[in-house]
Amino acid sequence: MKVIEECENYGVSKYLRSKDVRDMFNISDSTLQNWRIKGIIPAYKMGTTWVYNKDEVIEALMANRLN
Repeated sequence: MKVIEECENYGVSKYLRSKDVRDMFNISDSTLQNWRIKGIIPAYKMGTTWVYNKDEVIEALMANRLN
Protein backbone atom coordinates (compact mmCIF):
# COMPACT_ATOMS: atom_id res chain seq x y z
CA MET A 1 0.00 0.00 0.00
CA LYS A 2 1.48 3.29 -1.12
CA VAL A 3 0.49 5.36 1.95
CA ILE A 4 2.06 2.89 4.37
CA GLU A 5 5.24 2.71 2.31
CA GLU A 6 5.44 6.50 2.16
CA CYS A 7 5.01 6.75 5.93
CA GLU A 8 7.80 4.26 6.52
CA ASN A 9 10.07 5.89 3.94
CA TYR A 10 9.75 9.26 5.67
CA GLY A 11 10.46 7.74 9.07
CA VAL A 12 7.14 8.86 10.50
CA SER A 13 6.71 7.75 14.08
CA LYS A 14 3.65 5.99 15.46
CA TYR A 15 2.07 9.31 16.43
CA LEU A 16 1.56 12.12 13.97
CA ARG A 17 0.86 15.81 14.34
CA SER A 18 -1.61 17.68 12.17
CA LYS A 19 1.13 18.84 9.81
CA ASP A 20 2.23 15.25 9.24
CA VAL A 21 -1.30 14.17 8.34
CA ARG A 22 -1.84 17.22 6.09
CA ASP A 23 1.42 16.46 4.30
CA MET A 24 0.55 12.75 3.91
CA PHE A 25 -2.73 13.55 2.16
CA ASN A 26 -1.83 16.95 0.69
CA ILE A 27 -4.85 18.58 2.34
CA SER A 28 -5.50 21.93 4.00
CA ASP A 29 -5.88 22.53 7.72
CA SER A 30 -9.61 23.15 7.23
CA THR A 31 -10.04 19.81 5.44
CA LEU A 32 -8.25 18.01 8.27
CA GLN A 33 -10.45 19.83 10.78
CA ASN A 34 -13.56 18.73 8.87
CA TRP A 35 -12.32 15.12 8.87
CA ARG A 36 -11.88 15.32 12.67
CA ILE A 37 -15.33 16.84 13.19
CA LYS A 38 -17.01 14.29 10.92
CA GLY A 39 -15.14 11.44 12.60
CA ILE A 40 -13.45 10.38 9.37
CA ILE A 41 -10.14 10.04 11.18
CA PRO A 42 -9.64 9.63 14.93
CA ALA A 43 -7.68 12.35 16.68
CA TYR A 44 -6.63 13.14 20.23
CA LYS A 45 -6.12 16.60 21.67
CA MET A 46 -3.23 17.11 24.06
CA GLY A 47 -3.37 20.68 25.30
CA THR A 48 -3.58 22.70 22.10
CA THR A 49 -2.01 20.02 19.88
CA TRP A 50 -3.93 17.43 17.86
CA VAL A 51 -2.24 14.02 17.73
CA TYR A 52 -3.07 11.10 15.44
CA ASN A 53 -2.13 7.45 15.74
CA LYS A 54 -0.57 6.47 12.41
CA ASP A 55 -2.16 3.01 12.43
CA GLU A 56 -5.63 4.48 13.08
CA VAL A 57 -5.22 7.04 10.29
CA ILE A 58 -4.28 4.31 7.82
CA GLU A 59 -7.13 2.10 9.06
CA ALA A 60 -9.60 4.99 8.59
CA LEU A 61 -8.24 5.59 5.10
CA MET A 62 -8.81 1.96 4.18
CA ALA A 63 -12.31 1.96 5.70
CA ASN A 64 -13.31 5.00 3.63
CA ARG A 65 -11.73 4.03 0.33
CA LEU A 66 -13.78 3.61 -2.80
CA ASN A 67 -13.41 0.41 -4.80
